[in-house]
Amino acid sequence: MSEACQNENKKSSKIKGIVMIAICIRVIVLLFIAFFANNMSEGFVGSSTYYDDYRYEKGAEYYAQNATSLIDVSAFMSAFASVGDWVGNKLSNPFESTPLWYWIVCILTYLTKTVWSIRILNILLASFTIVYVFRFTDLIYGDRTATKASYLLALLPYPVIFSCFSYKDQLVMFITFYLLYIAEKYRMSNVIKKKDIFAVLIFSLMLMLTRSGFSILLFLVCFVIAFVKKLTDIKKYKKKLLAIGFFGIITICILLIQYSDIIIYKFEYYIIRHENTLDKTTIAYLTINGIRDIYKLPFTYIFSMIMPIEMFGEVTSWYSIVANFNIIMCPISVGAALYVFKKKPDKLVYWCCLMLYIFSIITSINIFRHYYSLIPFSLIFFSDYWCRASGIEKLICGLVSLTYATLLIVFYGVLQ
Repeated sequence: MSEACQNENKKSSKIKGIVMIAICIRVIVLLFIAFFANNMSEGFVGSSTYYDDYRYEKGAEYYAQNATSLIDVSAFMSAFASVGDWVGNKLSNPFESTPLWYWIVCILTYLTKTVWSIRILNILLASFTIVYVFRFTDLIYGDRTATKASYLLALLPYPVIFSCFSYKDQLVMFITFYLLYIAEKYRMSNVIKKKDIFAVLIFSLMLMLTRSGFSILLFLVCFVIAFVKKLTDIKKYKKKLLAIGFFGIITICILLIQYSDIIIYKFEYYIIRHENTLDKTTIAYLTINGIRDIYKLPFTYIFSMIMPIEMFGEVTSWYSIVANFNIIMCPISVGAALYVFKKKPDKLVYWCCLMLYIFSIITSINIFRHYYSLIPFSLIFFSDYWCRASGIEKLICGLVSLTYATLLIVFYGVLQ
């Protein structure tokens, strides 16, 4: 067996090990959630139809009880109308209503007769996302960074606990990093298998039916990663790549034109909702509402990576547990921020991913789940920073993180 095959087998075994750890931890947490169900809110944040995961589960329960067949459009419309959700009234325009996750939770609950199956599905999606986070990271940053980032995603409290609830964002994360992995893989090899093309098309459609506005931005990022090796190398592309690139640009432009109203509507909705959820003491000072607020961006970026945070609050939900302990993300936040100044293996990929993340936090800094699917970026940036940092740089990161954590403790414990 060649050395390359041996290395690949070792990586595959390592990935399987991390995935199994992720599954086991999440199953244990899910059992705790079930055990303490009477003492905590039903949803991640609360037991209200304002929260998406609660609506998904209540709508799915209604559907399972009232649907006369596996696919029952009338029952679907009634199910979510009962929880104040408009998705059933706009099925004629699926890229606006983005009904895929609604249908998934309904069909799954109809088959299993329990909404806990939705949470198990999310646990599996979260765990298998690690495969593509590892593969994507390994192609660019190497095995050490990929291993560290994957373990962080498998073990950190926020992604562990959040994935035990019924939000659609875990599916979004899975598809996002699959597409990024395929884009980077093609970029390095100029080869793509037919099965990967088929999977890309299916997953792209699924993403558009789940989060349409975000999907267009992700497609653009994947396109740049796949076809632009270096900005100075564009003229050197072969005719075949130019033809594919031209087709890709035309496709993205058509999508942008065709669904521009939907995309604008979605972004306006997110921004309005984001502004309505701000308080006057924390996030309000970090929001970017115009070009004059651009100076806030570094602080917004650093703070976004410790969201959600709400220390010393009453524990009434699993969100409040995460918010009380998410201060442990301070070193990751600081390391990822310092990574901006480090030499990177691939600047183009880094800046593409960073811009996607920044756009997401600008539009919805206080709606943490809207950029939950991009959490692996901060873990990757931190991991590569830590793997490449000198002893002095690690010490600086540690001291800044300690100062940051102290300020948060003082702010939430004394000033609030």
